[in-house]
Amino acid sequence: MLSRRAALSPHAEAFIWLENGEREAGRLTFSHLDRRARAIAGLALARNLAGERVLLAISDGLELLAALFGCFYAGATAVVAPPLSSRSAVERLRSIVADSSAAAVLAPENLVAELGAQLPIHLQVMSIGSVEDEAASAMVSARDDALAMLQYTSGSTASPRGVMLTHANVLANLRALASASDFCEGETAVSWLPLHHDMGLHGFGLFPVFAGMRAVMMPPTAFLKHPARWLQAIDRYHAVLSAAPCFAFDLCRRRVPREARSTLDLSSWRVAVCGGETVRPDVLRGFSEAFAPSGYRHKAFTPAYGLAEATVLATSPRAGTGFATQCVDARSLAEGKVLAPASSGRARELVVCGVPWSGEVAIVDPNHAKKIPPGHVGEIWLRGPSVAAGYWGRPSETADTFEARLGETQGQTWLRTGDVGYMCDGGLVVTGRRKDMIIVRGANFDPLDLELAANRSHSALEGAAAAAFSANADDGEQVVLALEVERVTAQRPDTGEIVAGVVETLAAEFGLTLFDLAIVRSGALPRTTSGKIQRHRCRVEYLNGGLRPLIESRHPALGRWRPSRP
Repeated sequence: MLSRRAALSPHAEAFIWLENGEREAGRLTFSHLDRRARAIAGLALARNLAGERVLLAISDGLELLAALFGCFYAGATAVVAPPLSSRSAVERLRSIVADSSAAAVLAPENLVAELGAQLPIHLQVMSIGSVEDEAASAMVSARDDALAMLQYTSGSTASPRGVMLTHANVLANLRALASASDFCEGETAVSWLPLHHDMGLHGFGLFPVFAGMRAVMMPPTAFLKHPARWLQAIDRYHAVLSAAPCFAFDLCRRRVPREARSTLDLSSWRVAVCGGETVRPDVLRGFSEAFAPSGYRHKAFTPAYGLAEATVLATSPRAGTGFATQCVDARSLAEGKVLAPASSGRARELVVCGVPWSGEVAIVDPNHAKKIPPGHVGEIWLRGPSVAAGYWGRPSETADTFEARLGETQGQTWLRTGDVGYMCDGGLVVTGRRKDMIIVRGANFDPLDLELAANRSHSALEGAAAAAFSANADDGEQVVLALEVERVTAQRPDTGEIVAGVVETLAAEFGLTLFDLAIVRSGALPRTTSGKIQRHRCRVEYLNGGLRPLIESRHPALGRWRPSRP
């Protein structure tokens, strides 16, 4: 794919790296990327790394992409690791090295010594800075079924696992992305998504090469510090494509001031993919309204469903057609039935995430491995050419997740996603994650519903990060809610109001009595490398006393709250 681009469009611009989200720190044409990748492949082949796993511990987007294609050219399996920005990132790197049995690490010159001291002694630590483009020539032909990369899951519900993606898997998903959209060669995409995460890697690292587009990238920290930089780059480079999880659009709505919006021109933005976490209709509408004066068109929103085990994209509507929603009865949905809202009941509005562009979707009763009829919620199962080959070195987990079969048939295998939803005329509706679901007295509650209700309960909680999860009590499974609140103290005048607001809202909307409400400092809740709250880790830390709440309100319905012990 890259060789052809380099031959047909050698001088076409492929990638631009914005070091701080604003300043250009590097550009690559397709021919330059090709030469750089071949040079890195030469280094890998000289170290006998064909067929081995090579860890890429590189934060610079352009060098990372060159190293990725260098592994492809050398016949090695690329393992993309998160940047070494914290102690937890170092621990994650160690766990990935151990899990993948990597033979070598490719890193920038300034990290070689540090990595050599912290990683196993048998590992070859190579400097990407020592590679000269003039040595470019190497390439090993790869088979379709050869492993292209190990894509490590985010760890939002379990420890990270290496998803085995073949070249055929990756190309099938790129074709699906192209089928769902309508882009022309030379058009521009903008992204702040991390390249070690599936949406960033495939959507903005590989897809631009596949489609002949130009990608402008910046580090995630540049966006998180100043969300306006993302939108300013879309304006500056006249981008037609960008993507982000739902929280990023909400962050822009809340943190980009009205006067800054008036200077933006977002009229070029034709496809705004929203995925990676539950897509919320209120966020899509709020962003559309806030940035309509900047030229943003609501039809650009393209809600998508995907996961690392299916490479990235599983379903989406056709790009540019906007998003559709369904209103259903919340109580019936908790019982697994899809019904119109009752006149006196609570409604839940859900976004339709479209159709599969490669393979097919089934809604299944996981306990009996049978398809369930329309109008019922079940586990989402997938099959098709984008579904990965399994988890590296984990045969039992691979069998459980990737080799599911419907009923007693011995037919084709399915991927069990662990997500739940149903099919409607417009396609797939995702209602939650099976592993996250909270069951109280036989009723199912999606944690996101509880978290959003808490956000609405008090002005101090608007946009606050939250995690709802279950805990076993004497009278069965109960609900715990952890909330991040900025500058909260036990003496804050409205602390009692915050607690009461959350308690009353959850009781009124869901009939739930919280077992515990833990208010923690901003940034205290565990997150994945892509920024998603890790509810499973929150639960573990809560049970082990690791959350260290500033304020804890055990049985808040009784009206008691207290400062937590240090």
